[in-house]
Amino acid sequence: MPKLFDMTFVRAIFRMIIAGTVTGVVCYIAVLIMPFRYHDDSFFSAFPKFVIISLVSFGAYAAVSKWLKLPEIDPILARLEKVLFGRLEFKG
Repeated sequence: MPKLFDMTFVRAIFRMIIAGTVTGVVCYIAVLIMPFRYHDDSFFSAFPKFVIISLVSFGAYAAVSKWLKLPEIDPILARLEKVLFGRLEFKG
């Protein structure tokens, strides 16, 4: 365990903190743009806002993670690509 907290580990933690901070700021801005109001008391009025804010936040995290070369986003994007485009076959 003496080499557990080496420079590679510290850099990875720092990159994760940066990605999380950027995601938090983007989520905060998204909530400011589309705030939940007192009249959003039904599922059909609140859920679309929640989905859009979640997708924007996930997109920001995915983009920053790819930019910072964090490997934790690769399996998620691979699965997402398989779900969205798995049945498409291109012949050419």
